[in-house]
Parts: sequence; C-alpha cells; structure tokens
Amino acid sequence: MTSGSTPLLDLGASGAKRRIPVALSFTLALALRRPRIDAEIVEYHRLEPIVSGFGSSSLRTLVMHQNMDDLRNEDADIRWRYAPWGYDWFERFTISGLDAVMCVREDGVDRLARRFPSIRERMRFVPTWADPSIFGDLSGEHVGDRGSDFGHEWGWSKASRVIVSVGRLDAQKDPLRLLKAFGRVALEYGDLRLLYVGDGPMRHDLEESARDIGLEDRVAITGVVPSETVSAILRRASVFALASAYEGMPVSVMEALAVGVPVVATPVGEIPRVVRTGENGIIASDRAVETIASALSDVVKNLDAYDPVRIRRSAIAFDPRTILAGVYRFYSDIAEQRRQASAVA
Repeated sequence: MTSGSTPLLDLGASGAKRRIPVALSFTLALALRRPRIDAEIVEYHRLEPIVSGFGSSSLRTLVMHQNMDDLRNEDADIRWRYAPWGYDWFERFTISGLDAVMCVREDGVDRLARRFPSIRERMRFVPTWADPSIFGDLSGEHVGDRGSDFGHEWGWSKASRVIVSVGRLDAQKDPLRLLKAFGRVALEYGDLRLLYVGDGPMRHDLEESARDIGLEDRVAITGVVPSETVSAILRRASVFALASAYEGMPVSVMEALAVGVPVVATPVGEIPRVVRTGENGIIASDRAVETIASALSDVVKNLDAYDPVRIRRSAIAFDPRTILAGVYRFYSDIAEQRRQASAVA
C-alpha cells in the first residue's frame, strides 16, 4: 500500500526476524501517514491494522490465515504467544465491528463463531488456491517435467531426484525437521537432493546443520524468488515436502498439486483436506522425524504410481474461479445488506 508514490513500509530483502513485528510496523505507518483509502471494501489480512480503519465508511473485512488457537501451540513462533490473553482481548476489541470475516481454516471459523456468535452469518471458510496464470489451469492436461535436470543450477547430476520445499525458513515451517527426515532417506537413495525455496531467520542454522550431517552437497537454498521461478522449480521436482508445526491452508501445497507433484506433509491445518494418501501424496501420521522420513521414502519408491495429471485434477475443487465467485457473492451480499440498512435509517 502506498501514500502517493511513497511506500508506507519498506521491508527490504532480509529474511531475518524483525525486532518490531511487521504487522505492528505497518499499523503504526498507517496511523502516522493516514493514507487516503478510497474503496468500497477494505480487506485486512492481519488483525492489528484494523484499528487504523475505525470510523471508515468502507466495508471492512478480515481474512485470517490461521486458527489462532495455535497461539497455545508449543512450537508457535507468533509474537502474540507471549500474551495470548492480550490477543484474545484485542480480537474481541476489533472483530465484532467488522462487516465480514473469512478464514482459510474451517476450524478457525468455528472458533470465531463460538467467540462472536452475533456475527456468525458474516463468517466464511475460504480455501486457498494456486494462481492458474502461473501454475496452470487445473482442468488442463499439461503438467511439469518431473525429475528433469536441476544440475546446471546446483551442481547436481542429471540423474538427481529433487525434493522441494517452498516457504519461509522459520519455526512454523520447521525446515530443520525436514532436513533430519531427508538425512535418513538420503542414506537409502543416493540420487536424492533437497531444495528449499525461500528465506527466513532459520537459514543460517539450516545451512550449518546440513554441513554438520555431511549433506551440504545435497541440500541447497534459493532464497526468495518470484512466483514464476517457484513454478519452474516445482515443475521439475520429484516430490514436494512440508514439515510444518502448524498451518492454515498453505498455498505452496496447492501450487505443488497444480503442477502435478506428489506432496508429503505433516497432518496440520487444512493440509489433510487436499492431500490424500496414495492419491496425490502422503500425510504423515505425526510430526516425528522417522514418520516423515518413512512417508518421503514411500513416495520416492513409488513415484511412478503418482500420475501428474491425476494429481492436478485432485485439486480441481480448489479452482480459484469457483472460490472467488463465492467470495464475490459474499461481498456483494454484505454490501447490499449495508445499503438496505442505510436506506431504512
């Protein structure tokens, strides 16, 4: 968001965790700069900036990307975990005045409905999706070139099979757990490699751990790359893997399925809604390193059984045209209700 031509907040390129959370910095920038927002609908994706819109004539909506009960998750790295009671208070202070609330986790909607029953009819579960202009149309036949050469970029042989993990390198995604699981599978399959696509505060620890266990030549990290590059990488991947401690409905999983890559993931958030064991990947039964390693080994061993076209079609229920049509109808209904209420007043 900009005020005139000047960015409200410059995040820079660093993947390090900031001393002041980005959501708070953004909220302060909104409060201090007070940019003019001339829109019928303002959609927030974090709770904190909502306070900047108090008194606005716009429809104010919120999209939540987690079930915030995860604040109590021992592996959570959300700053509010230090004061969950404070988050609960702030949520009550802000959400009850919103025109609509959506969440990418169905149990997140249920949680909010219990806390705010008076606005239950203004809440919806909305799945995530992959951008078809970048990752392809789910109804199409064309998929990637699974297992094609990564060698010229990472110095790996043309025969290498690559496990790809896309996401921020932080405690939520738990890339170290995936590395440990990969270390076990790497003993079994000498042609396997692991590629992390992303950056974050755990990058240094990840690189150091790869060296410590002697896998530095078989593990690489791209840093932050454009979505088009993510798509190009996924189309050549053999397997997509995610060892998250908690999740919403990760877009990276949807992107992997959209290009026909089998997924190995932990049973968190909405991942079990989209990944079905034996059809388009495997959901590990728990987050133990040995369980994730076993799931990876199983998919690698049976790669030929995972048909890319069938994997892509398994995500057809999450076509963005269908999902967004529902969102637009929801917004239209909310806007019409407000217009009718204003006319009566």
